[in-house]
Amino acid sequence: MIKIENQFVIVHGEKIFVDEEGILDLRRKEICDMDEIIGLETIQGLKSLRVGNSDEDDENSEIYKESYNNFKEFRIVKSFRSLIDLDLSDNLDLEKLPENMNELEYLEELYISGNKLVTLPESIGSLHALKTLGITECIMLESLPENIGNLKSLELIVIRRCDSLSSLPESIGNLKNLQQFGIEQCKELKLIPENIRNLYSLKSQWFTDCQSLTNLPETLGNLRLLEYLGIKGLNRLAKLPESIGNLKHLKELLISNCNSLESLPETIGNLTNI
Repeated sequence: MIKIENQFVIVHGEKIFVDEEGILDLRRKEICDMDEIIGLETIQGLKSLRVGNSDEDDENSEIYKESYNNFKEFRIVKSFRSLIDLDLSDNLDLEKLPENMNELEYLEELYISGNKLVTLPESIGSLHALKTLGITECIMLESLPENIGNLKSLELIVIRRCDSLSSLPESIGNLKNLQQFGIEQCKELKLIPENIRNLYSLKSQWFTDCQSLTNLPETLGNLRLLEYLGIKGLNRLAKLPESIGNLKHLKELLISNCNSLESLPETIGNLTNI
């Protein structure tokens, strides 16, 4: 059996080895086409693929932009079928994801950011092992697939700086295992579905700098396990739902920079754990 750390691909003449944890790090390799990654389809036991460009530990990432990968299209190959983690961040010209995303049946973490995606493929709804989904800085993304509610294992979703996203699918309420849900800087988002009341496992929810959001659903009070609620920078929000007083497990309520908020509901006095 081939040891995972003895396997490698060749990119522009450079050998890049898979590490002992099954991670293949191809960030910032000036890759524009997957055919430039020689040997990729023969890798066995691959657990994590990083073909994005971001590095949270690097405070000077801007200086590396000349070496950024720049895929226009990403495709699934045989060696990806064992993936647990896929990072596609900051591929600025990426225009679409493959329709056969469902072949990544073991995928638990998916990060998509900084691209030209207008839609996500319906096949994302078939990633039944997915636990973490990050969708950030997809400024042309207009909608999420309705079947996103099929992600029964999803525990964390963050949607950030998706400037063209105006609504969320009703099926979002089907994410019964969701524990953390963040929506940040989505300036065209106008509505949060009422059926978020069905997110029975949710412990942390935050809304940040969504300038078009004028109200929060009254069903917010149905999130009985919620421990943290953040409401920041919602400048058109005039009131909070009365049902907020039903959040008996709430430990932290953060409200800031909501310039149109005139008063707090009297029911807020029922939040005895804060």
